[in-house]
Amino acid sequence: MQNTISGKNMDFFGKDWLIQDSVLWTLLIFATLLTFIIPFVARYWKVNLLDLIVSPTKARDTICKMSQNQRKAHLWITATLDVAYPLSYGGLFAGAAMRFFPRGPYLVVPALLAIVMDLTEGGIQILALKSTYDFLDFKRYITPLKFGFAFLGLGLALIGFASELLRGVGS
Repeated sequence: MQNTISGKNMDFFGKDWLIQDSVLWTLLIFATLLTFIIPFVARYWKVNLLDLIVSPTKARDTICKMSQNQRKAHLWITATLDVAYPLSYGGLFAGAAMRFFPRGPYLVVPALLAIVMDLTEGGIQILALKSTYDFLDFKRYITPLKFGFAFLGLGLALIGFASELLRGVGS
């Protein structure tokens, strides 16, 4: 889908769209807000979030200790806020990688894998919270991968931003 905005030919869902200042700033704002909103909502409902738990046994114990209202609250947090969160931080990291490292398209992979791992983890948690299926054993792999890919994506974004700043200072 091609659009012309401000005289520029842009691919709305591709690289040209994702590397725009306005898109990157919007994703940064959403990711930052969600970083604070998710724990606030979890504290309000007195929910221990499963997203930080790697151990399947500990995740099961945490779910067993939850009331029905806490399970329902966690399910809604996971199905809404924790879907928006990886899309915002992952989009930010992917956009930064594409913008700051145009000759290294493979550097977008950690951000994309972080999104996939985070959404997969959320699906597993929803199934467990609803007592539908127990795939919590996979958390022992998915949760560390999620954090690893997210931190790698963040690191690449920060390195790209710092090098851009240094280039600007040097010119």
